[in-house]
Amino acid sequence: SEACTGSALKKLAKQELCLRKGQANNTLQQIQITLSNKSYIFHKYVQHYKSQSKKTRTWGCISQQDDIVQKHARIYAQCRKAMVRLGVSSHTLEKYQILEKSDCRVNTGIIDDPSKRGNRNKVLPWIWGLGDGLNKGKHLTDFVRLHWLREKAMRDHWQEDLTFIINEMDWVCNYFNYHGDSWRRRAEHHSPTPGHEAYTACQCHMWYYFARTAHTQFEEAKLMHLHPILADFQVNRSTKDFQDLLNSDSEDQQSQSSSGAEDDV
Repeated sequence: SEACTGSALKKLAKQELCLRKGQANNTLQQIQITLSNKSYIFHKYVQHYKSQSKKTRTWGCISQQDDIVQKHARIYAQCRKAMVRLGVSSHTLEKYQILEKSDCRVNTGIIDDPSKRGNRNKVLPWIWGLGDGLNKGKHLTDFVRLHWLREKAMRDHWQEDLTFIINEMDWVCNYFNYHGDSWRRRAEHHSPTPGHEAYTACQCHMWYYFARTAHTQFEEAKLMHLHPILADFQVNRSTKDFQDLLNSDSEDQQSQSSSGAEDDV
């Protein structure tokens, strides 16, 4: 009987863990939707209203959105604690991280002035990397699409910088070798005096020494600081997920147009 009881409890714990994962996903999705609504309200209304009464009323709406976020954040915290007590794996805990206050903030400066200093290196919190990004409403789809494009541009910029740095290492070595070869050719094609010959040999030795030293240090730096494979680097959303967003948006527009045509009939 004890074995049966233990087996039944394990089965119930497994079912509860599955339900808790679903609850965590739903809660995080609600946080995403609320944050996107808050960002939309602030960008669309607060920054453009000149009337103080309208701004005050709009700030009240933003305060309501903050209350909703805090409510779902508390639910998620309790849900995560329950998952830990149920013995969830470390891999799952890496996915469902501890929700900090900084994770529940949105930056409208990215929309207002993307070129503003500091905006380029800002990334979305981890909660935006969860879920498939589909069936979340137009505002959230546009929000994810905007940040996906911004972070893809950031990834491309990093890849470009990495390519330049690696090439600059080769250019520096080639520059030193070029000057060493130039001084060597001067010594070969002319009949210098002993003083000129000594000076030419000194210059050749100096430039070739620079080239060897730079090459050695650059190779050591490449081994010590192995760069990630940027082609496989995902910026919260993969290319397939972004294409799914575009396809879902076009399907929604087609369904709306077809429903409108049926209504006209």
